[in-house]
Order: sequence, then structure tokens, then C-alpha cells
Amino acid sequence: MKILAFTDIHGNEKLIDNIIDKTKKENPDILVCCGDLSYFGDNITNIAKRLNELSKPILMIPGNHETEDQIKRLGKKYTNIINLHKGLFEFNNHLFFGYGGGGFATRDKEFETLTKRVERDLRADKPLILVLHGPPHKTRLDKLSMGHVGNKSYRVFIEAVSPILVLSGHIHENEKQQDKIKNTVLINPGREGCIIEM
Repeated sequence: MKILAFTDIHGNEKLIDNIIDKTKKENPDILVCCGDLSYFGDNITNIAKRLNELSKPILMIPGNHETEDQIKRLGKKYTNIINLHKGLFEFNNHLFFGYGGGGFATRDKEFETLTKRVERDLRADKPLILVLHGPPHKTRLDKLSMGHVGNKSYRVFIEAVSPILVLSGHIHENEKQQDKIKNTVLINPGREGCIIEM
């Protein structure tokens, strides 16, 4: 499976053009947006329309620049856009689980409660890919000059269930950074996006 993942494009037309061009060139099986598709919701419907026209499944979660409801509406309006926030989606024998929004809290009680239910639905024969907006705590993806600013609740879940891949964004300074928690690969795909082969 070939994934084109991207994050934090904030409605930038050149970056959107780049994702569209990269999709046409690389022909991924699926696209994953780790949030902040827009700049506080501006022009989000038009951006989604352009991405929908690629005729590829596009998994989306909200960042801190769009609401949960905005992403839900896009998923209802456009055939190829799938709202992954707080849900599971099976594709190519893999399970994707998404959780967006926020990006600034170091703990997330709602996430902790949700993941207790999600853990019951995970299957050993289907590798898990976790899609977040904010990064997990204490990795290369969350380190800034003042220290680690990522989410500890995310890290606890990752250590407990060992997804094969975690995609996140939010910290622009760390785009394209990669790291590992045990055997889990962590990637901030950045605004220009990156291809990941599974």
C-alpha cells in the first residue's frame, strides 16, 4: 500500500497544487491529511472539492484550524473524503484510527476514554496506523527549544498497542521529522507531503 500523507497546508494554494501534482505523479492508493487543511476554515469546501476530484480515498481529521463539524460535513458532501476523526477505517488489510483537533494539551482525557473502546476493536491480523494532529510526547516530532510539547496520552496509547505507523503534524518546525517508539514508526509528513510504502 502506498500512502501520500500531508499536514498543515493551511489553505495555501501552492501547497494544494503540490499535493495534487504529487498524487498524479506517485499514484498513491490513499491520501491522509493530519489536520489543518485550512486557515481557520477559510475556503475549506473548495480545497476539499479539489482533493475529492483526485478520485482517491482521502482520510481527514481536523487540526486546530478547523472544527470537527467542518470535517464531518466534508465527509458527507464528497464521495472520496472520509472523516477519520474518532473512528476506525479499514483499507488494504490495515486499520486506520484518527484523532484530530487540539494540538496544545499534554494530556487528553477524551482520547484516553475513546481509546479504551478502540482497543477492543483492534485485531492482531490488521496492522494499525494512527493518524493524529498533535504529536506524541518526547520524540523528535514534538521537541521545541523549550522542551517536549507533545501529548502524553498519545504516547501511552502508542506504547500499549504498538501501531506500525503514527502520522502527525501541528509542530511546523518539525515537519519531515521521523522517530520511533519501540517498533512504531513516527512521521510528520509536512506541508509538501511524503510517500510512505507499507
